[in-house]
Amino acid sequence: MTGCVSARSEYQRPNLNLPHQFNSHFSDAAKQAQTELLIPSWEQFIQDPQMKNVIEIALEKTAIYTLLR
Repeated sequence: MTGCVSARSEYQRPNLNLPHQFNSHFSDAAKQAQTELLIPSWEQFIQDPQMKNVIEIALEKTAIYTLLR
């Protein structure tokens, strides 16, 4: 009865041997992208007053619901 026994072997991560320049370039690009990326708050992004009101109510209700849980 070997139907319940796992036949797969333990996963071993392969060694990719990437050039150092690749890792360095990617790291530098990621750091630069993080510093350049500015995500506006929803208040700045949403311009419609009615939509802002709906979002504020939803956030308020979510906060109350979270406290009551």
